[in-house]
Amino acid sequence: MKFELIETSQKNNEITYDFNGFDDCDHFLKIIKIIKDIIKPSRCKYSGLTDMDGYFEKDGLHVDTEYNSMIGNYLIFKGENTEANLKKVREWAKIIYDNLMFDAGVNDKT
Repeated sequence: MKFELIETSQKNNEITYDFNGFDDCDHFLKIIKIIKDIIKPSRCKYSGLTDMDGYFEKDGLHVDTEYNSMIGNYLIFKGENTEANLKKVREWAKIIYDNLMFDAGVNDKT
């Protein structure tokens, strides 16, 4: 299985961060736990049983979280694509990815 963090720019100015290799609903719950425990947003909500979605807010930015059984787990940022905003969201996506990798025993987060 190939593990990879993939950043994609969409035509509608959305930026997505796919957690390739972490493709099931259990990983979604791990992502939410990482967001709550490490990123520590001012707000974090999620719902769903099979396909799940949610969001978190930190530093004035809103980031959607989604799990889709066909696609897997990913983040979506629809905010203003300034370099400062993108840097923050990239850092959060990397924190999530590094912790997923560590939890899976794939690397040691160094």
